[in-house]
Amino acid sequence: MTQAAWFEEEEGQEVFRTNEFYMGDYISLNMVKALITGTFAFVILFCLWMFYRIEELLDSIQTMDIAQMGFQILKWYVIFLVVYEALVFFFFYSKYQRMREHIKDYQTQLREIEHLYAQEEQHAGGRRIREREYAGGQGEDDNVV
Repeated sequence: MTQAAWFEEEEGQEVFRTNEFYMGDYISLNMVKALITGTFAFVILFCLWMFYRIEELLDSIQTMDIAQMGFQILKWYVIFLVVYEALVFFFFYSKYQRMREHIKDYQTQLREIEHLYAQEEQHAGGRRIREREYAGGQGEDDNVV
């Protein structure tokens, strides 16, 4: 029982939130979020690269082919996003599978608790019948007029 309560308290919120989605929807939603954050990350990395190479860029700006540089940047952006999205896909696929295993374990624990309660109820029910017989049939139901 304490494991089930601990699970609900500690990990349950994230697992229950994940369980609301089908696997494809969960992965797609997180991949769209990753597309947005990946774009921001690429822009930041590109700016850092430009600041690192600023002297070279300023020296060669007169002879630089801007269109070719734009295509190079676009090529690196696409490569970056493909690799990043593949990593995100595998990460959230494995995370969803782990969450499903946690849910299955939690449901097994709940079934065990339900079984224990049913056994306890049967045991307590038998005790009430014996107590009623011992008291001469004067149980709670026998006092009704």
